Amino acid sequence: MAYFPMFVELEGRPCLIVGGGAVALRKARKLLPYGPCLTVVAQSFVPELEALEGAALCRRAFRPRDVEGQALVVAATGDGALNREIAALCRARRIPVNAVDDKDNCTFLFPALVRRGPLSIGISTGGASPTAAVYVKEKIEAALPGGDELDALSDKLVIIGESAEAYLFFTDEDGSVLITSNPELLAKETVPEELIAKVGEDKPYHVLSTLDGVLTEKSYVSVRQTRDAQGVCSGYLFLCSSGARLTAFKEEFGSNFFFSACIMLLCASVVTSFLMRRLTDPLQKITDAAQRFGGGDFSVRVEGVEGEGEVADLANTFNRMAENIQSNDNSRGQFMGNIAHELRTPMTTIKGFIDGILDGTIPPDMQNHYLQLVSEETGRLARLIQNMLDLSKLESGEYQVNARMFNIWETLTGVALSAEQRINDGMIELEGLTMDEKVLVYADPDLIHQVAYNLLDNAIKFTPAGGTIKFKVEKLGPEVEVSIWNSGQGISPEALPHVFQRFYKEDKSRGLHARGAGLGLNICKVLVNLSGGQIRVESQQGEWCQFVFTLPNCPPNPGEIKRLPDESGRPVPVEDPASMKPVD
Repeated sequence: MAYFPMFVELEGRPCLIVGGGAVALRKARKLLPYGPCLTVVAQSFVPELEALEGAALCRRAFRPRDVEGQALVVAATGDGALNREIAALCRARRIPVNAVDDKDNCTFLFPALVRRGPLSIGISTGGASPTAAVYVKEKIEAALPGGDELDALSDKLVIIGESAEAYLFFTDEDGSVLITSNPELLAKETVPEELIAKVGEDKPYHVLSTLDGVLTEKSYVSVRQTRDAQGVCSGYLFLCSSGARLTAFKEEFGSNFFFSACIMLLCASVVTSFLMRRLTDPLQKITDAAQRFGGGDFSVRVEGVEGEGEVADLANTFNRMAENIQSNDNSRGQFMGNIAHELRTPMTTIKGFIDGILDGTIPPDMQNHYLQLVSEETGRLARLIQNMLDLSKLESGEYQVNARMFNIWETLTGVALSAEQRINDGMIELEGLTMDEKVLVYADPDLIHQVAYNLLDNAIKFTPAGGTIKFKVEKLGPEVEVSIWNSGQGISPEALPHVFQRFYKEDKSRGLHARGAGLGLNICKVLVNLSGGQIRVESQQGEWCQFVFTLPNCPPNPGEIKRLPDESGRPVPVEDPASMKPVD
């Protein structure tokens, strides 16, 4: 009996194998690569079949209704009677059936298969000589390229076929076409030998041609030689792309590239302009503010520059600088006005009295009295000038500081003795002074003497007759605290924050003694800060007032010594006072 060779589509179709042995395993392996919905029915299965992917296993005896709806059935039970029963059921229903080792009950046979990617070759002798079929199969497998090559080629064919932008085909070593992704694009089945000869062993061959009429249209062609495991040429792979498509693609790509480049350039220009504006606008604001500031407008500030970054830091630094300079300028103006006023007042008094004596307005019997007033005003003027000179030296760093250890009680007692006559005249009682106790401090004795003198002088001025002045010295860790307390009207809460400012005078609260220049307490603050200490004032209005200052009781570290503070009150670290020298 002769069998007509045909290829059947099994993709997604139901197929049945009855049997769970080695033969059933071989048949399943042949069918599964073609994508059937395979069901295997048996009471037991060999382990390899149980591990086989893609097959549904039913562990039970065969039932006649199992063949219903099947596209193909294989009877491989090892039971001849059961195989014949299955074959009869299939014949009755016109279902293709293969009864293993029973040719008479078969409606189709399993050929010897050779499969390379999309290429499938079936070899059959109609059951007459299976050995011959196997022999031919081996010869064909040896003549075909390796399986890996054709599998890879098959994947490429599918990808290119889906894209429809290129196509390829594979030939044997003689140029005969074996497989192609699109047969319609081939006019001939054989590539001329002269073209095959141009393909090198290592480098692909590129050409724009129809390959002497093999292709239906002029195309860009790239050819690569393929080799088997032994390194022998097994064929050629042709990759083709329509010349018209590539030309159109090139033109379209060029147009799109130009358009995209224009769009990107426009976007870049917009972004650059925006970024430059964000960068230059703050800089321009800072520049404008700096120009106005340089022109004398100290009230100008940089507005609208916020956030983080160097530009914002620059704007903030400029604003802080402008505020400090404006504050210093205002202080300088006020200072100069105060100086002018303080100098003008005694000078006017002196001139008036001298003119009165010279022109006879003041009678001779009163001239001594007015000359005494002139002397007092001259002394006041001298003290004012000296105080301003002292401040100038202190601020410029020209004042030489000679710090050493000394007894603070000796300084306080000496200052009190120098003012004994004034104290007695004012009927003021002193408390707290002692010569028995010794408390050492580290400072310049002359500077501290001036501080104590100014504070005591201030206390004497504002202590009423019969009042009290108290001295107190207390050790507090690395510091010594010195306080001078006096009874009297005290200082108002509103004036307390300002008593150490230059030229500040609270005439209403400080009684009749309003002739001071308002520099004494400021000098005290400067000298105490220069000595490494702090000074403060406490008061109960209408009852008492107390000035307290601190001094170190041992030589401090060089980096911790404090110098004349700036206008904001922040002290400046300097070198050891003992080593400070006058500035040339």
